[in-house]
Amino acid sequence: MRYYRQMIRKNITMPLVAVFVLFSTLFAMPQLTFAQAGAEFARTGAERTAALRVDIDMEQKRLVTLQKELALRIEIFEKFSADGAAIEVQRDAIIAELDSTELGLEEAAARQLQVVELNERLAQEKRKTDLVFQATKATRTEIQVIESKLEKDTTALAKLLGEETQAVAADEMLGTVSVDVPSVEPALAAKQSITGALPLAGLIPEPSAEPKVVNSLGKISLAETAQQIQARQRAAKLAAESLNAEQRLFEFVDRKEALQEQIRLEENQEALSHEAKETLNEELASIEKNIAVLAASAAEAEKLAAEQKRLVGVQEMLAMVAESVEGRVERLSYLRARMDAYENTQAEIFLEVEESRQAAEDARERSLWLSSAANPANIFRWARVRGPGILLVLGVMLVILFVIRFSARRVIRLLVNNASKGVPVRGQRADTLAASFSGVFTGIFVLITIMIVLQEAGVDITTVLGGAAILGVAVAFGAQNLMRDYFNGVMILLEDQYGLNDMVAINGVEGRVERVNMRTTVVRDLEGRLHFIPNGSITLVTNRSYEWARAKFDIPVPYSCDVDEVMEILMDEANIFCQDMEYTPAVADKPEMLGVNEFAESAIIIRFVIKTVADMRLPVRREMLRRIKNRFDKEGISIPYPHRVIVQAND
Repeated sequence: MRYYRQMIRKNITMPLVAVFVLFSTLFAMPQLTFAQAGAEFARTGAERTAALRVDIDMEQKRLVTLQKELALRIEIFEKFSADGAAIEVQRDAIIAELDSTELGLEEAAARQLQVVELNERLAQEKRKTDLVFQATKATRTEIQVIESKLEKDTTALAKLLGEETQAVAADEMLGTVSVDVPSVEPALAAKQSITGALPLAGLIPEPSAEPKVVNSLGKISLAETAQQIQARQRAAKLAAESLNAEQRLFEFVDRKEALQEQIRLEENQEALSHEAKETLNEELASIEKNIAVLAASAAEAEKLAAEQKRLVGVQEMLAMVAESVEGRVERLSYLRARMDAYENTQAEIFLEVEESRQAAEDARERSLWLSSAANPANIFRWARVRGPGILLVLGVMLVILFVIRFSARRVIRLLVNNASKGVPVRGQRADTLAASFSGVFTGIFVLITIMIVLQEAGVDITTVLGGAAILGVAVAFGAQNLMRDYFNGVMILLEDQYGLNDMVAINGVEGRVERVNMRTTVVRDLEGRLHFIPNGSITLVTNRSYEWARAKFDIPVPYSCDVDEVMEILMDEANIFCQDMEYTPAVADKPEMLGVNEFAESAIIIRFVIKTVADMRLPVRREMLRRIKNRFDKEGISIPYPHRVIVQAND
């Protein structure tokens, strides 16, 4: 290499490609035999480590050589560029001399011949400079490829060395280690164009977590048996082996890709070498022609010696180029042989990955089956361990539920009476609250029972509660009218607006309340029709059974009778009625005479009222009207009615 640098410094014209081929010859020969290349497809960690060490050593040596070659090519490129610029300056000076000076015919012809020769040499220099540039660019690309491959191999070697250091500890902790297999299909899909022969999709196992005995909600329900532990450990071990096989597949694909790039670069360099050989042959022919012309003239002895010196240098370069081309052809043969080995080994690598994946998947499925809730052995074991506790919880809860259902009315009545602080409370309210809230309490109690049973069964109830919260939010947004019904129902019950068996008028519907719950009120009218009224739509309630009522009496008497006497008779009869033991519980206060209320068309209307218990207004009114009619008949008081006299006109 020092000799060729000296040749450059002595201005001996030499194509850069020839020098590149010379330096390429230093590393173009294979540095390991094809039999040794089989270590690239090693299976064990030790074999892979040894193969990576060999590759890294080769790549480092090749990288150093290429960096030296790149520096030399840059130097030659600068030299060729300077030579071309000098020739161009010399040619331009001669052309300027021809344009500005009157020369003789012979001298002008000689100058023209010099311009032609300089143009030819300038074209050769530009062509050589272009070849130098292309070779420099190719060298930079090859350096980048080798640096990338060296980085990957160094990372892989460090990982392998770390795995070997932790191998013993990993074997001891295999029963507790969770193996998380990353998904590799997206990365392999990008390399499918490299592998070509076999598709990669579906060959890599899906990510799988460490198998344990778990229920569907993720909490460990029972302690593992020896068989389950053994199956889980085997699944973890095979998953690790599957991951190792996948890693080898990654390395295989990366190496094949790098090898293809090296072959492409070598083919490009080979083409440049042939082009350099053609350029040298053309330059050799030109020099020989110049020597023949100069040999005929004794005056050109100095130029003849220079051309002969150039001729020797070009001939030496041609010999070197021919030798380097042979070395590059041999290196290409070596690289292509390695590519054939990759192609032949590809199917075997994929088969190994598939077998490893299948074995890991089978072990995982077996481990999952042994820990599955559908496994009869687990069902029997779960029933034996968890069954008594669940049955005990259900028994206790059923007893409590029975007590709640049959004591709800008494408890609610007691609570209502205590809350009223001595004020009498309607029986309907206690019945209504018991009917409404007993269902709510029962539902809440059933939910609590389910949660306790699930917890006793080994289920993580926090997951259930989280799902219930999400469902509650969804219901709140999607069923606003339903929520309004429930809210209004609670307010109706708390305010005691009406209760069971009350006579009410709700939104124009009159009848007796038959059922009240949180969402609806059920009313049956006097014709027996049943009305279901959503609590959220209730805007006006008229309760005729709330606390007490008044039976109003408008009694018509003739204009001819004594009004004061009639009022005394009415009050006497009303007092007799109120003292009747049969109706005394229905009367809340003494009767009250209001007096003459109206002068009607054919009678005087006398009004009096009797205050009654809320639900007894109609029975009291009916009985009192019956007694008034009998008393009037006895006293000879007639009840007037409208009289109509029809007069027919005679024709």
